[in-house]
Amino acid sequence: FLIKNTDDFPLSVVVTGSNLFINLANSIVTVKRVKDSNGNTVSDAEINITQYVMNSESNNLIMLIYYNFYNATTGYYELKIQNHYGLQNLTSPQFLIVENYDLTPMLPFTVINSSNQLVSNTTINNNSFEVNLVPNVYGGILFNKLYDAINSDINCIFDLDLAIRIPRSDYVFGEIFLGLINNDSTNNISPTTFPKIGIKLSQSNAWTTLITDINTNTVLQTLRWGSDLIYYSKLKIFIKDGTYIITNIATGAVSQGFYNDFNELRFLISKNYPTTMGGGVLSVSVSNFKKL
Repeated sequence: FLIKNTDDFPLSVVVTGSNLFINLANSIVTVKRVKDSNGNTVSDAEINITQYVMNSESNNLIMLIYYNFYNATTGYYELKIQNHYGLQNLTSPQFLIVENYDLTPMLPFTVINSSNQLVSNTTINNNSFEVNLVPNVYGGILFNKLYDAINSDINCIFDLDLAIRIPRSDYVFGEIFLGLINNDSTNNISPTTFPKIGIKLSQSNAWTTLITDINTNTVLQTLRWGSDLIYYSKLKIFIKDGTYIITNIATGAVSQGFYNDFNELRFLISKNYPTTMGGGVLSVSVSNFKKL
């Protein structure tokens, strides 16, 4: 979603969608600048990048573009795919090419407020934390804001990495909500306070947990328990001008939606009800944070 045109080497861009295993010999993949850096509409010529595309017969939800954007004109770009049948998909979400950027320093996680017992089972280490999903523990933890906001512009991009271990004999943990919440004057939270942008971990049956977008219920990853296994999920979250996109780098699944009334970004984890069984450990880290 964010590319520097000062990097003189190919970068990998992952395109997610459906039916992306196409006959590249008879298909056309193009990229086109549609807005300048200020968001003004432009009409540049399309650039054919088909020769830089790779796709996978085993996973038709992902297409990889390996392209050098060095000296590309700054602004917002879209990808367009026309397959070998002459059918053209909807254009992709826009990505932004800039001259340079630095990662935004993040404040370390500290607890602003908590509800019930969840906070006492959580260990915090800078920009990551680990929570023990022990039986009958539920509640919520509201962390500090992610950066020193100068104004209300919260456009940003960052990585959200999860690692979850659920013992086969102790697999019921309830529902876990994880993500971003707006600041308010009181910072009040309860077990039923949920993030406005983020993910939910919930069990669809005894042996399966789904990672879904809180707002759209789009499935970003399906976890099927084995025996004392650790499952990993790497998500990218992109927030721009009232919209957000969540992409799972491992599965290629993507979800997008809208938000409103954000003035700061604070991180929240909540487990909204107790269960008769429980177990496992959930590790969470936020990295590569860039305020746009």
